[in-house]
Amino acid sequence: MDTSSLKANLDLPDRLRQAREASGLTQAQVGEQLSLARASVSQIETGERQVNGIELAKLARLYGRPVEEFFALEFDAASALTTLFRAQIGEEAQPALLEAAGRSLELSRELARLERDLGIERASPSRMPIASAPAPASVLQAVQQGEAAAAAERRRLGLGIAPLPDVAELVESQGVRTLLVPLPEGVDGLTLNPPDVGACVIVSSRVALRVRRRFSWAHEYTHVLLDRSQLGMVTWAGNRKDLREVRANAFAASFLMPEQGVAEFMANLGKSRRRNVVDVFDGQTGRRIRNTQPGSDQAVQVFDVVQLALYFDVSREAALFRLANLGYLGETEREETKAKLEESGAELERLMGTEERFDAGRDGHQAFRHRLLGLLVEAVRREVATRGWARETAELAGVDAEDLERALEHAGIRRVIRRPRAGKELA
Repeated sequence: MDTSSLKANLDLPDRLRQAREASGLTQAQVGEQLSLARASVSQIETGERQVNGIELAKLARLYGRPVEEFFALEFDAASALTTLFRAQIGEEAQPALLEAAGRSLELSRELARLERDLGIERASPSRMPIASAPAPASVLQAVQQGEAAAAAERRRLGLGIAPLPDVAELVESQGVRTLLVPLPEGVDGLTLNPPDVGACVIVSSRVALRVRRRFSWAHEYTHVLLDRSQLGMVTWAGNRKDLREVRANAFAASFLMPEQGVAEFMANLGKSRRRNVVDVFDGQTGRRIRNTQPGSDQAVQVFDVVQLALYFDVSREAALFRLANLGYLGETEREETKAKLEESGAELERLMGTEERFDAGRDGHQAFRHRLLGLLVEAVRREVATRGWARETAELAGVDAEDLERALEHAGIRRVIRRPRAGKELA
């Protein structure tokens, strides 16, 4: 072992302490995440107790950095990830969010390494023609930027005005990793863009309804397109008024329900615009920005909203606020229709036989799972990775290791059964 490596090993306890303090975590909080007593964490940081490999991997994940950084010649305690979260989210949610983000980054790094070993060149969001946009100066500008970007991205991808296919798969096809993991209560999603692995979009599995997840995927995709200069963005209840979040909500609504597509659909129902308004839908509520006088007198009914939601595969709430945004409903009408939707919207969808749209088990997020299993099978087949490592990576991604084993067997890669040596008996 050379002198620099020896020094890094000797500095490991203190580096772990520095990383914890930079993350804003107490020894008790770290102990809770690792199922250790606070005293054990203290002993690890003073060098009185040696940290084992499993504990070190968990600590690195919790602090949002690769294990290798703790043994590097130079060590910066304040990782960019912890700085990001301390600036964007409340202290009470930081430990759980750091752990979830760290796990996602670890998985992304492993997959990036695996792709390099397999000689796979992944599409890069940096090739997208939409560059990072300047921060909007007002709500109206945020909405305009989001809607313009959505229209431009639809044109670039040749999507026309039709309903989008699976949004997670669409995002994956653009070289962006999509992960579905549990995030702290109130956090809907986050976008990470570390330079060593590229863009990664994470949506909370707590967002139970598939149609709401579609909105979340589109929302986070905005940050990949327009906030590329940022290391990451957190979407949570406390920053809904952030203008970049307003812009992302406007993008998501327009990307999922393009104005011309909505206009053609409503025209086929005999409906025309009543008002010229601009509202912003954030996945849960709407906010008024501009309102003018009424136009024609074609009243939108609850059934119209439900049909629009079914057509574009969005939630009823998203469809309602999009119609209000485009001028089909006035403020009073919107509130009245919202109340009617809460009362009878679900029943109308049930009568139309569309319950599966809301089935959390059929959320459409299969692109990442399919790609992961394919990569792991190929890596084991080509002996780029061991079977044990493949199982660990699958479990890190929340994929049942037995599903991987079945995929390996279907690929003709059978488990190696070690037979006892002559004279030995099986235990």
